[in-house]
Amino acid sequence: RTRVLVHLVDLDPSGGRDPVEDWRVIQGELAAYSKALVAHPQIVAGSKAELPGSEERRAQLEGFCAGQGLPFHAISSVTGLGLEGLVRDIAAILANHSWAPAAG
Repeated sequence: RTRVLVHLVDLDPSGGRDPVEDWRVIQGELAAYSKALVAHPQIVAGSKAELPGSEERRAQLEGFCAGQGLPFHAISSVTGLGLEGLVRDIAAILANHSWAPAAG
């Protein structure tokens, strides 16, 4: 059964973090936990995209995702930016695969 992994990566420019490196860390942690998890469809959501100055980090992460063949959505929980598209992508993946409920 397929699970969709949605990675929430912080785009806040004040944090001084590299969003691509954050994604790589997530992948390393997933692979260490379960190689099977890494094989599931993945979507990257760049959060806090509404913040001034986040554009460079967004472009960096979006370009990286395009090169990896990963769907990318810039989102904001404050403004709702990108949430509809993210939900649509999740639904499309689930519609095309058998699904498994989240582990609890």
